[in-house]
Formats: sequence, structure tokens, C-alpha cells
Amino acid sequence: MPVANISTTIAARTIPKRSLSLIRGVDRARSNQRRFRGIDPTASAWLNRPHTRHNGVTEHDATGGEETPTSAAESAGRDGQRFVLVLYAALTGVGAAAGLLTGTFVSGLEQPQFLFIVPFPATPLGFAAYGGLTLALVLGVPLSLVVYVSQRIDDGG
Repeated sequence: MPVANISTTIAARTIPKRSLSLIRGVDRARSNQRRFRGIDPTASAWLNRPHTRHNGVTEHDATGGEETPTSAAESAGRDGQRFVLVLYAALTGVGAAAGLLTGTFVSGLEQPQFLFIVPFPATPLGFAAYGGLTLALVLGVPLSLVVYVSQRIDDGG
């Protein structure tokens, strides 16, 4: 019996059928990639079709389309900015939720004063506003300074 048949027989006994079908599918995809590597991408009209992104914007390939796709660095920059903004909003929401829970379950609290000037009522909503605004300010000022410096720094080094 050839060696390949022995390993296939052993694999069939020890690896579940679902895993084997997944492995075979990956092997087929890899062989298809190897088979199609030599094709010139500009020769195929299918590759030059307009692409629709998730937000409805239509882009064309750079091989003759009307619009040029954004560079990877610009796209990664926008994704990073979006992530930071979502994280900022989430953390501010956590501060507001903590204030709401504090105002709800802790009794005998005094009025909070935002920046030691603006008094908030000693209610759950007052504590929620105080917690959200405090975290928004504490996180927002350094974040805005980082954005300001990063836009004006010379990357040419």
C-alpha cells in the first residue's frame, strides 16, 4: 500500500468527517489560487467592474475606473479614528451609567458639582450627567491634544 493511502486511511479514522471536508475545501481553494496566479488582472473585464462598499459608495479599480480607490493608509487611519471615537463614546456611556447606578442605589449623597462650579441635582439623572460629562472632559482634553499634535507633526523625519 502506498504511503499516501496509509495517511489518508489513518486520517479518515482519527479525524471527524466535518474536519476532513473543511481541510479538503481549504486545499481546493489553495490549488485554485495557484492555478489563477498567472492571469493578468487588467485583461479581465470582471475585475474592472464597479465595487459597491457597505455604505453605498461605488468605487472602480485603479486599472481604468473613473475613481481611484483610497490608499490603505488612509483607510486604516479612518478605521483607527472611528475606533477611538466609538471607544470614547462607550467609556463616556460607562461613566454615565456608573453615575446613574450610584444615584440610584447609594443614599444620602450630596449635590455633585461639575468643575467645582456647576451644581447638579442629587438625583440619579444628575449623577449620570455628572459622570458622563466628567469622563467626557477627562478623556476628551488629552485626546484632542493628541489629535492636534498628530496633525501638525512632521512625518518626513
